Amino acid sequence: MLAKLTPVFKIAAGIMLILVIVGMVWPDWLEQVTTDVQGVIANAFGWYYLIVVTFLF
Repeated sequence: MLAKLTPVFKIAAGIMLILVIVGMVWPDWLEQVTTDVQGVIANAFGWYYLIVVTFLF
């Protein structure tokens, strides 16, 4: 089973592991960063972002 893991999965798992560790060590900082990133995305894409998030999630 482990031989079938692709590089894409390994990279995604690594990024998620880093985010979890950062969230455990610096939760307030990670919350502020993710809030800021979401704000930038919402401002840059506006209504398109709102529609996509509403209907896909």
